[in-house]
Amino acid sequence: MGSRRQFLKNQIKRQVKKKLMAALGKKLLVALAGIGGPVLLIVFLAVILLFLVYSIMPGNGLLSGTEASEIDKEIKEQAQELTNEWNVADMYEVPGEASEGSPWYGRGGKKIGDKADEYGGQMFIDNNGRDAELANRWGDAYSTVLYDMIRKGESEFPIGQLEPVNKDLHPYFYYKKSKIEVCTPDSEGGMNCHTEDIYLLVEAKTIRGWYQYDYEWHTEHFKGGGHKKYERLKNTKTLERWEFLEDYLAKKYEVPDADREFTLQAVINASDGFTQQKEWMEWLFNNVSGYKWVSQSMITSEMKLMFEEAEKKYGIPWWFLAAVALKESSFNPMAERDDNGCFGLMQVTPDNWKHYAPALGYDVVEDKYNPRAQIMVGAHMLSAMGLKSVNWSLGDWKKQTLDELAFYGGFRGPGALTRAEAEYASVIWAFADRLKTEKVGWPVTGKITSYFGEDRGDHRHGGIDIAADEGTPVVSVSGGVVEIASSDDISGKHIIVKDLLYSYGYMHLSRMYVKPGYKVAPGTVIGAIGSTGRSSGPHLHFQIRDLSTGSLVNPMMFLGD
Repeated sequence: MGSRRQFLKNQIKRQVKKKLMAALGKKLLVALAGIGGPVLLIVFLAVILLFLVYSIMPGNGLLSGTEASEIDKEIKEQAQELTNEWNVADMYEVPGEASEGSPWYGRGGKKIGDKADEYGGQMFIDNNGRDAELANRWGDAYSTVLYDMIRKGESEFPIGQLEPVNKDLHPYFYYKKSKIEVCTPDSEGGMNCHTEDIYLLVEAKTIRGWYQYDYEWHTEHFKGGGHKKYERLKNTKTLERWEFLEDYLAKKYEVPDADREFTLQAVINASDGFTQQKEWMEWLFNNVSGYKWVSQSMITSEMKLMFEEAEKKYGIPWWFLAAVALKESSFNPMAERDDNGCFGLMQVTPDNWKHYAPALGYDVVEDKYNPRAQIMVGAHMLSAMGLKSVNWSLGDWKKQTLDELAFYGGFRGPGALTRAEAEYASVIWAFADRLKTEKVGWPVTGKITSYFGEDRGDHRHGGIDIAADEGTPVVSVSGGVVEIASSDDISGKHIIVKDLLYSYGYMHLSRMYVKPGYKVAPGTVIGAIGSTGRSSGPHLHFQIRDLSTGSLVNPMMFLGD
């Protein structure tokens, strides 16, 4: 690599401790201290790869070298285009959940990849967005190719390798057809009912794991009358985690057995570094006081039901358990820490999981990424620590929970309670206050005239349409910050509000009462119903986008009373 290699060596000597040790932890320290020969080369290549990610590229968009060039944009665009294409290459409709010992992977089904498209950034078809969570990111193939480039000592990024690597690593998705029935009161005392056809992911074989999903029917009754009937997630079974990617890297690069996991983590961390945007999260935490962006709109109906189930069993309010999960994992069942192995919604340690999961009737391996199992184990532990004795009706419930939260959060030694309150418990309490009081409402009262996923010929409908009279106030269903308040020929006057996990779009407005940068709370009036842009009459097009995947998800899985 010539001068580039020397540059990297010099930079690593000066900055590796600061930039990389946090990412690699004790594992890298041990590896670098006591190894040599081919093993040291593997570690050194991983160090270079992670150095490029954490020190050079994300901040400056450098993808092809140590100085910016025109090819960087081309590389990212092609990587994203190929990833999008191969993500939807193997989507199949199947009759239902896989039977025991007979997975759908390898058996196929009715190919339905042509039903997934990129209109509005929506590439996936699962009603809950689980396929988007497991799909490949552009950084996956890119980091793999980059690792190969560094390993071979090449000076230019081999852009031609992106397609074969995307092909090799692309996911397989299997769906069943299902329905959502929604009934809401009308102005004459009757009910407006609609049945919406949807797809539910029942199996996925991806580089992020091999999973199977089981569902059960549930009817959610609205306090104002009406109901929502749908199949909610019952269980998630893990057949594999990262074995596919690990085997692929080991075979492709002839990685010794002792270094398989290290190489895997290097590529995973690099991919995350390229594709995850953490600046928004940090800005939101630092600039929106009182955690006003937190509300129940951040929790899907089925996840809220899981927290409520745990409340019934252990006596801890669902909103408190949800606040712990938000602090620990941002509601991500796949979250996993490299330093201590804590994982899942409640960030349970591996040892505690091995002990408590079987005691509660869950399989240590297959249920590891089952959100219901994660919530139940976490709630069981918090209850056993002492939260079962808290009187939640008293005003000092926060003080009553400090000892348990300090222990659960891993605070030990002198001043543990003081540190825990400042750094951990106070955040959970603030989240809990918001989740308890900031309920999910509808952006406007009216008749739903179009549902999520409807076939529009050239695209699938990315949200729901609610008809109402011109000028009817539109309110924010969430807290957060106004990212966009603008107008165009398609969406007309429209507003985008972002919280920590999602963006919420309000389209075809006649008026906008907020501007970019405004902070809003749930229920804040932000605009008025109109028919601007591509619209056939006064209505609101409302959509929700998952910020972690960029994919649109069904608003009906969030909206409540």
